[in-house]
Amino acid sequence: MEGEEVPPEAAPSSASPLDVIRKVAGYLIDGKCFDLYLSGHFTDLDCLKMLIINGLNLAMLAGGAIVKVPQLVNIFASKSVSGISETSQLIEFYSAGLTVAYNLLVGNPFKTWGEMAFITVQQAILILQYWSYAKKGNLVLRASFIFSVVGIVYILQNGLFPEEYLWALGLSPTPIIIVAPMPQGIMN
Repeated sequence: MEGEEVPPEAAPSSASPLDVIRKVAGYLIDGKCFDLYLSGHFTDLDCLKMLIINGLNLAMLAGGAIVKVPQLVNIFASKSVSGISETSQLIEFYSAGLTVAYNLLVGNPFKTWGEMAFITVQQAILILQYWSYAKKGNLVLRASFIFSVVGIVYILQNGLFPEEYLWALGLSPTPIIIVAPMPQGIMN
């Protein structure tokens, strides 16, 4: 109705350029550090550490988001998975997926493990490509993989994994990722 005041949260945003920069910088540093840097004080060690750590986290997140893209594009373009080990791809999926599961369960912030979420998705796409383009395949291996992934997701989603063994879930990707390239090496 005419003459009624619009509540502040419903009013159009008129953020200044500095507010926009502050919001973007908020992914790397907090408001105190932003204000220090804005006033030309770059010597605060805590702010510098925060900037470096968060910058590295952001770079790893960006890298994880695109690390498998060239391989995915090459497979799609050539319609061939020649020279790729299916077993290595499945093992790598487990490693990345378990890293994601562990971090979700313990509540770690996404910026500290998000690259593994992107890698898990890309790895799943790579596996689907493999299954689409491979001339032959081991159906028992594929069925076992699908059932195990569904089973693991069910156990973790429904709180059936004992909390006292979370540490083992957190450590499990390490030996798995060490083993992952072995089938590829044997194949080639």
